[in-house]
Amino acid sequence: MERIGVLKLLAAVSDCRTTLMMRAVTAGCGRALRHRCWSDKRSMPARSGNGNDSCRSVRTENTLGAVHEETSAVKQMAVIYHSGHGRTEYFAKHVVAGVRNVAGAEVSLLKADELVATPARLAAYDGIIWGSPTYFGGVSGPFKSFMDSTSPLFRTQELRGKLASGFTVSSYPSGDKQSTLMSMVVFSMQHGMLWVGNPPNLENNAGATPDAALDRLGSWTGAMAQIHHKAPVDSFDKGDLETAKLFGANFARTLRRI
Repeated sequence: MERIGVLKLLAAVSDCRTTLMMRAVTAGCGRALRHRCWSDKRSMPARSGNGNDSCRSVRTENTLGAVHEETSAVKQMAVIYHSGHGRTEYFAKHVVAGVRNVAGAEVSLLKADELVATPARLAAYDGIIWGSPTYFGGVSGPFKSFMDSTSPLFRTQELRGKLASGFTVSSYPSGDKQSTLMSMVVFSMQHGMLWVGNPPNLENNAGATPDAALDRLGSWTGAMAQIHHKAPVDSFDKGDLETAKLFGANFARTLRRI
């Protein structure tokens, strides 16, 4: 009899704990659950009647066939760049166009030299893409001045956990552009940011001419492009501009999955 009584008592305690846990989840963890729940395009829940946003996600398939889930929360992004003669700016606009092809991503195109006096503005963004021409194997002087101006954010680690990536443009096919991208990586790491690379799109290059091939310069750290320093700003190879769009879209999708 004593054993039966103990078992009943344990069962009652277990039921009580389960009830309390369920109440805690309902009251305090609803937001977390909404961000964790998944649905596909055919079964996205509508906005709930009590005024709370229901969790949504969209199943997407990348070019390699991998399926990812994207939450419905709108993400704020910035593409921050310096352009000496307009070519890097032209490339940056194509990166922005790629971002805007992804639903739920809002992006601002900002000039680095205009942020030197107000670097705190960076804290408002969930993800940032850096852009600079490659001068003598590194970022341009104005972009470096912008980097240095963010030291107050370094001390407070305001950018910790945000996503980052970068692109660069040079006059030569190599031009030591990798050094520029690596300086952006180090800069981002010092701020505690998470770097997003430029995934390969090799299967899309089957039969493509060299000027139309995606990522024709073979950069997976970030995006690279090449254009002669005397060429018109809109005379990039087709492959470079398509790479810019895919690069921006990949960054936006990656940010949405967080």
